[in-house]
Parts: sequence; structure tokens; C-alpha cells
Amino acid sequence: LSASLKQSKLRSFEDDLVKQTIELGKWLRVRYIVLMRVQPSPEKVSSNDWSTYIRFRIYRVEDPVRSEMNHEFTFVFSESNNLWEELGGLVRGRFPLGGFIIESRANRAYVRINLGRLNRVSVEQECKIFRRVLKKKKGSNGNIISSIEFDRIGQLTLFRVQEDFSWGKVPSNFRGTILKGDAVRCY
Repeated sequence: LSASLKQSKLRSFEDDLVKQTIELGKWLRVRYIVLMRVQPSPEKVSSNDWSTYIRFRIYRVEDPVRSEMNHEFTFVFSESNNLWEELGGLVRGRFPLGGFIIESRANRAYVRINLGRLNRVSVEQECKIFRRVLKKKKGSNGNIISSIEFDRIGQLTLFRVQEDFSWGKVPSNFRGTILKGDAVRCY
């Protein structure tokens, strides 16, 4: 019972701390904020190696406020070299990197996007292409509501990644639809 209580205490965040974190996010005017706890792990590794228990939760700060992602893991310093890359992939999958097509060549077979090595994109990474579309809907009170939404129109595969931009190859079936300025999300 004592071990179970200790483990549940490691896994929870106090309600006041969560509220303060969300208020900080609203004050900073951000869309998302991370609450993280880093502490010595209850797992003993060895006399010359140690581990750390890490738990984080990503909250959406805008209404409706909600928890977007929870993750916890034990970081063992001698064994966890590629753990940060795996964690980055997990977060990117949930919150993809967003950029834009800034140039195209060879009849749109190749496009340059404004995401690069600094954004942690990599060669052979798949990216989806979206077009911003103004959509109008009739609200329940009869008024017209306008919103900008993103329609998926294609994809690309990165083949050259520079520091602050990358080149991607667009499959032939998408080349006729993409334009400079279209949004790109890399997962």
C-alpha cells in the first residue's frame, strides 16, 4: 500500500499547481503550456549510475482548456541516449511542425519549405500540405460565421534539409494542386 501511494504521488499534479500553470499560460498568451515534474526515480540502477523519473503534461490554454498529452518515463543516464529523439517524435506527432511552401521548381515536383534542421525535421520525413480556406457556416441564430480552416491537398517527402529550410519531393498526383504559400505540417 505504501509503495502504491508513493507511486500515485509521483504520477499526479496538485490541482492548485495545474490552475496556476494554466493561468500563467493565459497571461503569457500562449496556446499550450507544459507542466513537468523531474525527480529522482525510486528505481535503483547501480552504484555508479542513476535515473530520473520525468512526467509531463501538455495543456491547451485556450478555451476549452484541456489536457492534450500526458507522458511519463524513467530516464537512465547510461541507457537513454536516444530517448530524447523518441520523445521529440512523440510530441511532433501530436503537435506537428507548421511551415509554408516558399518556392517550387520543375513544375512543382520539388518545393522548398521554411522548416529546417533548427526545427528538427529530417531527411525522408513525410509532410502534409494544406490550403487555408475561408469557410462560412450559418450559426444557430441565423448569422453567418466565418472561419479559416485547413484542407489537406497533398504531401511531400523531404530529401535535403538545411539549417532553416528544406527541399521536398512532391508525388506527381499532387503537383497540379499545390501553390506557393500553402501550409505544410511535418509529423
